Amino acid sequence: MKLKPLSLWSYGLAVLLVGLATLLTFFFSSFLERTVFILFFAAVIASSWYGGLGSGFLAIILAVLAGMYLFLPPAFTFTLASVDEVIQIILFVLVASLINWLTETRTRLNRDLNRQVSELQTLLDILPVGVCVAHDPECLEMTVNLAGARLLNISVENNASKSGPQGDQLPFKVLQNGVEVPPHELPIQYAAEHDTFVHDVEYDILYPDGRIINLLEYASPLHDEQGQVRGSVGVFVDVTNLKQAEQAQRLLAEMRERNRLAQELHDTVAQTLGYLNLKIGLTHSLLDSDGIDKAKANLQELKQIVGETYTDVREEIFNLRTKVLLGMSFMEMLQRYIDKYHRFYNLDIQLIQEADPALFNFPPEVAPQLIRTIQEALINIRKHAQVKAATIRLGQERGQVRISIEDEGQGFDLDHIKEKTASFGLQIMRERVQSVGGSLEVETAPGHGTRIILHYGEKNAF
Repeated sequence: MKLKPLSLWSYGLAVLLVGLATLLTFFFSSFLERTVFILFFAAVIASSWYGGLGSGFLAIILAVLAGMYLFLPPAFTFTLASVDEVIQIILFVLVASLINWLTETRTRLNRDLNRQVSELQTLLDILPVGVCVAHDPECLEMTVNLAGARLLNISVENNASKSGPQGDQLPFKVLQNGVEVPPHELPIQYAAEHDTFVHDVEYDILYPDGRIINLLEYASPLHDEQGQVRGSVGVFVDVTNLKQAEQAQRLLAEMRERNRLAQELHDTVAQTLGYLNLKIGLTHSLLDSDGIDKAKANLQELKQIVGETYTDVREEIFNLRTKVLLGMSFMEMLQRYIDKYHRFYNLDIQLIQEADPALFNFPPEVAPQLIRTIQEALINIRKHAQVKAATIRLGQERGQVRISIEDEGQGFDLDHIKEKTASFGLQIMRERVQSVGGSLEVETAPGHGTRIILHYGEKNAF
């Protein structure tokens, strides 16, 4: 078998080291006496450390041959004169073999560790998110990967710590709500100081040229073998585009709400005012021609129209005011709205809970959209269903939350209504629910009432 150059070097190293140990043993033979193999242990360790397991075993074999031939009596022969010498050689082989295996194992583990460190460093370099590591409990020294260095506008060689000796010289500021955050309150420093995990922290990075980016960070303490904090690590990602998209979505929602309100005002107030103007002119003509009875009938009709318009405008104001209640839970907002709606419009609304109330603890961005959709459904019942009662059911279906708003009114032709401007309200309701990950169904038919069904949540999530 042809040996590779590295193998030749490692085996040659074993021969060289055993030869050196032999010379030193000759030189110190008067001091060593019965411990002639002690220097050969060093040769075995060095051979195994630099040459590997095979080199170490070669050193053991050569050491045994050299010891038997040169140092154990009778000299210059491989004959052993006593049992003590046999035991001495056996013990040397066993101990040297153990040393050889332990040394090679440690070398291999060090090699694997270095490889893993290199792989981890490569991973950190190619990660698209920033990673920052504090190497001491006070977070005075921090290193950052390439992505993090780009986000912080520094070099990977820089100390990235705001609490470090040159922290105030770093070319960025960390802001929250426009105010600079003290170094000890930054996520990485806070995690190390309080030995706790920090998550979902948003802040702004202000560059010297006035540019601002939004970062989302997580941080966790690092511990030593005794469980004491030895530093911390933070991961942060640029969410500027996401924040801008969320802002654009909010603006779009506001525009849609304004369009809906404009459409509602056009369909009610504007048209009513035009009709009022026409009726007032006609009534004025009747008074001039002594048509008192017809004029009284027109005035009575005008009074009714004004009352209906007042109700519509008051309802829009009431719905807009309801948005102030965003600090409440879904159930609190819903119950409060039902109570007020009943008092204002004498609509008997029955709330039926068919599932665990805990299922309706929606996130703060979800609850208002569902409440607003329920409001729209109740408005349609009051205006078009020609009934004085409605039912809201809170249930669960196929792993999803199910909210239905039902009436036993006159219903309508869903296919026909899609061609009319009245479908605008249904579209707004559907978009509201879809904006928070839900869906909306409409079940209706002329003369058979209407059921608006809201679904929210992942199927089989409960």
